[in-house]
Amino acid sequence: MLILGAGTSTSGLGALLAGKTAGNEQRQLNLIDNLSVVVGNHQLKFGFDYRWLSPIAGNPAYEQSIFFLGVTGDAGYAMSGVPLDTTVAAFQSDVTLLSRNFSLYGQDAWKIAPRLTLTYGLRFDVNPALRGKDSSSEPFTVTNLNDPRIWV
Repeated sequence: MLILGAGTSTSGLGALLAGKTAGNEQRQLNLIDNLSVVVGNHQLKFGFDYRWLSPIAGNPAYEQSIFFLGVTGDAGYAMSGVPLDTTVAAFQSDVTLLSRNFSLYGQDAWKIAPRLTLTYGLRFDVNPALRGKDSSSEPFTVTNLNDPRIWV
């Protein structure tokens, strides 16, 4: 339970809130491996990195809110005892997103002379767009924000 504005409100507005505010969770799997091999004057390195992320944005399942007008800053109570606004709400279930990333690399450090080494390599990354676990949690794209006429 949360009481807002009691004892600190200068506007006379206070609120009594009850309910879980969030239940967020981050799930992650990360597989990484590499291999180094020395062949003559070459030091070869190969590796990969696979990342699976599935965060859960936990909406509150239920919330009660009561807003009072007439909460004084000194005493911190509702003078009339009559709420200005009350809300009882139930929310949609949690939203789960999925993200997968894959990286692969190869590198060679070639020692051409005792004081000269040439290092070069190649890296390949696959980073697909974030997606929802199911159709109800698919992310969407907002476009035309540079045109204020559509905001009305």
